[in-house]
Amino acid sequence: MRMDAGEFFGEKAWERRSGGLILTLSVYRPGRIQPRHCHVNTTLFLLLGGEHRDHSDRGHFDQPLFSLVYHPTSYVHASEYGSRGMRGLNIEYEPDWLERNELGEHDLGGYALLDSVQDCLAGLRFVVNAFHSSDGGVADLENEALELLEPLASRRAHSDSGPAPLWLRKAEEFLQARFRDSVSLRHAAREAGVHPVYLARVFRRRHGCPVSTYLRTLRLMEACRLVMGGATLAHAAYGAGFSDQSHLSRCFSSAFGLSPKTLWQARNYLQA
Repeated sequence: MRMDAGEFFGEKAWERRSGGLILTLSVYRPGRIQPRHCHVNTTLFLLLGGEHRDHSDRGHFDQPLFSLVYHPTSYVHASEYGSRGMRGLNIEYEPDWLERNELGEHDLGGYALLDSVQDCLAGLRFVVNAFHSSDGGVADLENEALELLEPLASRRAHSDSGPAPLWLRKAEEFLQARFRDSVSLRHAAREAGVHPVYLARVFRRRHGCPVSTYLRTLRLMEACRLVMGGATLAHAAYGAGFSDQSHLSRCFSSAFGLSPKTLWQARNYLQA
């Protein structure tokens, strides 16, 4: 089954079409599996809430919250929603849009999961700006849509750096489990069994940012999750490990250029 532009199995909560980009915010009810299908347009799916398991001939996987899944037009798959259902933003790139930006589907490679903290932060920035103004900011939205594709083009152009060493995975798991607390590079290095300076060097090369930025991004992602789930900004700040609401607002504004209150608009559509 091939899905037409703007057509998805979920209930459409919001749609925006802008210069060859089609954005569809969809709500998927619990406990269902879609028929096998592909999309007429190159598509990214950003998970904003709930549970999503993707099935294909290559197997299945559970998509992390706020990560993006790239679906080439030839990729046949089916999605399964958990007991909480699923909510997400489908981002379609029409062929003319890709051509205008000097891209073809062949430049983006095959199916891919974009789940680094930088990918998730870019996806959240895109959501915030898409809902900030439905009339203005078209050029900014196009720039950010293009930036979402950059990791795919880079992966296609350069060989993969390979799996992370075991000690680095231990450090990453420690940071992901303890990001709400006051943790330091020294603590993570001790957990991994390496020198802090060596961890800092390898971590920056692997993630494109220092450990401090990585921790701040994890806190922002958690705060966004809590706000999208209905929490107040004060409760989200506390639950994500910020010192207070003002600290959250400063970090959010620095990362997105807008107040965290802009998340409420997307939340209202998803919970309608």
